[in-house]
Amino acid sequence: MSLFSRRAALVARGLTQSVTRSQGWVANATKSKLVRPWSTAILSSRSTLDHGRCFSAEAKNAMERFVPQPPSKLTEEMASSISEMTEMYIDCGAANQRLKFLASQKDMSVVHKWQSMMEIFFSTQLHIVAGFGYQADEKGLVHFAQDLAAFQQTCKNEDFLLLLKTNRRDTWRSLVSASFELDVKDIPIFSIVDARNHMHKVSARMSSPEVLFEIQQNVSKIQVPNNNDMEMAMKHQALQEIIVYKVYMDGEDGKPGLVEEAGCGSGEKGYAAFQCAMADFEGDPLIGEYTQSAMLKMFDAAGINPGEVMEPGSQPRLTP
Repeated sequence: MSLFSRRAALVARGLTQSVTRSQGWVANATKSKLVRPWSTAILSSRSTLDHGRCFSAEAKNAMERFVPQPPSKLTEEMASSISEMTEMYIDCGAANQRLKFLASQKDMSVVHKWQSMMEIFFSTQLHIVAGFGYQADEKGLVHFAQDLAAFQQTCKNEDFLLLLKTNRRDTWRSLVSASFELDVKDIPIFSIVDARNHMHKVSARMSSPEVLFEIQQNVSKIQVPNNNDMEMAMKHQALQEIIVYKVYMDGEDGKPGLVEEAGCGSGEKGYAAFQCAMADFEGDPLIGEYTQSAMLKMFDAAGINPGEVMEPGSQPRLTP
């Protein structure tokens, strides 16, 4: 069923229920009078109790112990529903309200705002995938991401895969534009050639002696005795601050910053627009190679073991 058909069915059902409730009465098929719907429900419940047809203690305990399970594999309808609901929540739901409130926090750093934006996104997606039986935690999101990747590898419907890709891009742009008060129309669309050229420049800037020296001076010296997790978190935060401001937003020798040079504008809005445009090419192998090479050099300068901040087999990310 298409998104329009599902929404139409829900709207029709809601209208029918609202009309019935607004009238406050339903016809009783056995008597020539009207009764309130809630009174019918009460009589039905009492009848059930009177005849001893209520749940046994064992059945009740079994229901309480029941744990929903995720699907054995995703179908087109499941993948489409999760994608469409995520986009709808970001565009119209409580998530959109939270994103707009986040955008109003003018004194918040770009790094903190971006991290808060991602927390809103993941909590929204978590709420949706939990309804399909996935665990309501980080493991559930990872499980869903793995199932989605497996589905995309085996799906033969190219039109449907293109639809998923388009929904993902639209959702991402709605997310970023709401958080940073951007007009979606102002977010550029890069070609693959332009995207690779931009990331090559980013990688070169990240690997420059100037940036690596600043990382050594300001990140590698952070120490938190007897608390390795806190130390890694502080180093990672300081590293992200340097990446965002020193690499992306600040220019060299009075020149425009990389995001401004790419035609995305300046400041935090330019950074957000650039990352949004580059997200379309997240799986490109050459861009991934540029990213990995530069991030490993930065991790080394910061005194960070990549294995402590990355999942096994994952690629380094340039966003906070």
